Amino acid sequence: MNTYKQEARTGLFHLKESVLDILLEAKNEENSYRQPNAIRKRSGIPKIEEPNAHANTLIYGVLLHLGAEKRVEYKKGYGWRITDQEALLRSE
Repeated sequence: MNTYKQEARTGLFHLKESVLDILLEAKNEENSYRQPNAIRKRSGIPKIEEPNAHANTLIYGVLLHLGAEKRVEYKKGYGWRITDQEALLRSE
């Protein structure tokens, strides 16, 4: 595997871990769902100031990866949350 692919995989791994940590932290709150904007802010990723840019696209993409892996779930009108199974694995 070339260096670019290794760096990209490492970066995606760290982004996934950050998002999962944020969602795990929210797990026991009354509303455990989070929107990509709130996740982006909590992670410290600055908002893009370009008028045509979608500021939360990076986080949304990470959430889609995690959703495909069945580690997070989405509920329309609420947002994203960590699955019970993933939360259990991360707390062991």
